[in-house]
Amino acid sequence: MALRKRSGKWHYRFQYKGQEYTGSTDLAATSQNMREANGIEAEALKALKSGRSVSLRGRPFFPLAFEDG
Repeated sequence: MALRKRSGKWHYRFQYKGQEYTGSTDLAATSQNMREANGIEAEALKALKSGRSVSLRGRPFFPLAFEDG
């Protein structure tokens, strides 16, 4: 699991069961917000592991675009 700065916000990126998941935490990319951003990332992974879906913002990951039909 990893956090990265994009457009001034913390974004997470990780793989689960061979699928890549990315998302914005909507938190400013400051050292003060890093702990909370890590928590948001951990919650996204926890949701996937428990069978819940993670909301995708923006454009879907490329392979997902073909799954919808």
